[in-house]
Amino acid sequence: MNRGVTRLALTAILVCAANTAQAQTVRPYNSTMGTLSDAHRGSFSSIEGRYTIALPKGIGGFSEGTFQWRLPEGYFTVGYMDSDEDLEISRDVMARALRQAEAAILDFNRWLLVMPVPTPQLSHKSLKFDGHPAVELRAQMPDGLAIARSIVFKKRIYSLAVMLVSDQQKNAVRAIEVFDSFRITPNEEADAIMKKRIADATPASLPQE
Repeated sequence: MNRGVTRLALTAILVCAANTAQAQTVRPYNSTMGTLSDAHRGSFSSIEGRYTIALPKGIGGFSEGTFQWRLPEGYFTVGYMDSDEDLEISRDVMARALRQAEAAILDFNRWLLVMPVPTPQLSHKSLKFDGHPAVELRAQMPDGLAIARSIVFKKRIYSLAVMLVSDQQKNAVRAIEVFDSFRITPNEEADAIMKKRIADATPASLPQE
């Protein structure tokens, strides 16, 4: 287990488990919101979040700035957290990114699983995303795998996460490909799209008579 993972997060995960051998059971839901293949017909884009990612346009849920997709291939989330300071120049930038990744995995335990389970095997690695610092955390569970990737971009930390339960674990490589498709939208492009949306939603002027 990687010693860089905080003991507090480890304790929080382990204490919540009733049985260390318990398999994952996902909370019931009505239906999946498409598949990963649907992203080929148009990827998801968030103007407010200023990013795009190869996930279906139709989302399965939204909570506190985080979008959710319950797909047959896995359970994905994408969100972000803003700060008043430039996080990239912070001395503890990687520690902050790791904490954000840990939080994403803990959220899966809280809201996705019927009963939280322990994650006895945790590992992380540092990455670079277009020159920006990033970290990827993996949590191997008794019958599942959770992966979270945090990207630090100026005053914002983006969090991408996926939970693969039971036979969904075969989709781990494909899930990483989804993470790799993540792109931050340049400010000028995002502003142009926002202006167009406003213009399209604005009614035409009435005849001046």
